[in-house]
Amino acid sequence: MAKADMFSVCLRVPSQLLHRLLALSGSGGAFCEPRSADGTEVLADFVVVWTPKRSVQELMHLKQTNPAIIGLARVGDRKGLRVMANQASCNSSPPEA
Repeated sequence: MAKADMFSVCLRVPSQLLHRLLALSGSGGAFCEPRSADGTEVLADFVVVWTPKRSVQELMHLKQTNPAIIGLARVGDRKGLRVMANQASCNSSPPEA
């Protein structure tokens, strides 16, 4: 496995660009996380459905085939699918490939 460094960058973007930016999350190994204006909290408008056994390629395929998936998320080794909070269900499983 190749070694990688992690860089964290906070950018303020206009709200009308947020969905387009989140749609690129996961591309080229760069992941975006929507946060509050002060950077202290993840925006409650979005949730991540964690998918521990899926590869990034599988997640990208799911994103391409499911319009509810906004983008990919990653924290350490955990990977998941970002969706609008109003489209997520506490009792639902991740979409099947």
